[in-house]
Amino acid sequence: MKRLLVFLVIITGGIILAKGDWQIYDCSVLPREADTAWHEVSGTNPDDVPEIVSVIDDQEIQGNKLIKVESGANVGGGAFKEVWSYPWRANADKGITIAFRIKNLDPNSFDRGICMYIANGAYRERIITKADGRFKFDKGGVYVEGFEGANEWHIYRITLIGNVFTLYIDEENLAWAESNGESHEGNYYQFGDAGGDTYGALYDWIVWDTTGAYSPSEKALPSGLTGVTGVVKEEKGKFATKYSLEQNYPNPFNPVTTIPFEILKPGFVKLTIYDMFGHEVTILVNERLKQGVYKVEFNGQNLPSGIYFYKLQTDQFTGVKKMILVK
Repeated sequence: MKRLLVFLVIITGGIILAKGDWQIYDCSVLPREADTAWHEVSGTNPDDVPEIVSVIDDQEIQGNKLIKVESGANVGGGAFKEVWSYPWRANADKGITIAFRIKNLDPNSFDRGICMYIANGAYRERIITKADGRFKFDKGGVYVEGFEGANEWHIYRITLIGNVFTLYIDEENLAWAESNGESHEGNYYQFGDAGGDTYGALYDWIVWDTTGAYSPSEKALPSGLTGVTGVVKEEKGKFATKYSLEQNYPNPFNPVTTIPFEILKPGFVKLTIYDMFGHEVTILVNERLKQGVYKVEFNGQNLPSGIYFYKLQTDQFTGVKKMILVK
């Protein structure tokens, strides 16, 4: 299971209904084990029995589970096809938001990475990533210009209202692309492989909210999911004179602490938490920041007592410090 740190949950058939109307499929079990509403709707043998979808251990984050979709040479030479569908009954006028953390498998082994459909009862779009790392709204014929990063882990957020599909990457507030999709009466989310190409991808989690189409600035993702960053607060009235990573406070802490840092020049900033064995726990900051003095909270509610490390990385600076969680 992913680390779901700070929100209330109700379990119904394996789907977690989270505070804020988010529904979560955390990819730690197969679709039908998470919720019997999932069905294999097309493919080589649509019998609700996985053939190209499996659950694996995350090799980067200890204890994390991933869904692997693999329809390449290792699985019947790419002959097996399988699509899983969830009927979410979105309202085309109200809008819907879906987000997922995904990466392509080895691009030398597959034609494409992810393949999914998003439909709201009036329109649909097919989302694919190419082996070269490009992201595409397939039905609208829209490639995301300037992004070739699908071979690495990223969080993709897609909002849909009416016929407008909008893409946000890694929770940046500026949209990367839009598409108008195609007319379609279905109302569902689907993932897998039903095409002629071979697909290979890792799915970490998928969340959706059928109450509206929300950009990152309008509604934050549920806290605690792998890769979901913290809320970075700029210290108004303070001017950065250097790059620095300061000691967290309080320290020791239980369960919340604040990590201060300074950024001298605008650029991409990453702040990662590790356990004492060097395993990644979560990423608190993963975005572009302007020059300034900042702080971000870390919540260790779902972690055991012990020593943890936090690492700040920019193009021109790297810093590491130790903190202690005591319960």
